[in-house]
Amino acid sequence: MPWPKKGAKGGAAARRGAGGRGAASGGFDMQVILVAVAASIFVAAVATAADWVWATQLGRHKVLYGLVHGAGLCGAMGLALGAANRRPFTGLAGGLLAGVLAAASYYGFVFVPGFRRYAILAAWAVLWILFGYLEGPFLRGSKVTGAIARGVVAAAASGAAFYYVTAANWTGWNPQHIDYVEHFWRWGVAFLPGFLALLATVSVQVRRTGGR
Repeated sequence: MPWPKKGAKGGAAARRGAGGRGAASGGFDMQVILVAVAASIFVAAVATAADWVWATQLGRHKVLYGLVHGAGLCGAMGLALGAANRRPFTGLAGGLLAGVLAAASYYGFVFVPGFRRYAILAAWAVLWILFGYLEGPFLRGSKVTGAIARGVVAAAASGAAFYYVTAANWTGWNPQHIDYVEHFWRWGVAFLPGFLALLATVSVQVRRTGGR
């Protein structure tokens, strides 16, 4: 999906503000919402498939399985972000790396005394900050500071959705009785705020008149 240039809406903003001393206008690309929804559906499907693998094919939890799971899931996320920026293979490679790092951070958080119950949420935040960095300088071509800021917003928004909606996929985990439709929509709810935070761009142009 081609991203609009920063000045693409400047003409319309200038025309709307021509009658006054100063005018401001905001732009929000609705196409980004569709891309974010599509990316969330795609990654939610991958995550639900991974849940099926955990439940039916893997006898017990191992660190190696967790690292592979994280890499695969985040590879799908990176592929979706890369496709949105017409750099799918860069996104895929970055996603695989981010997935390994985020999964490794989970196992690191687990060993922090008294922090085990929050380890998955902390690793989820790490994941989105890493993707903010990937989506910024490497896919969008933006500055690191802005990319990290978007990653923090994505971590907060998606983290809230994960905590209140998707965490049930873990707390209620029972390999013998899994509602995969429920898992799918819970995953989708968790991913959507993060993708929106990374992909959306709100632009504001201000035009001064009156000789100043």
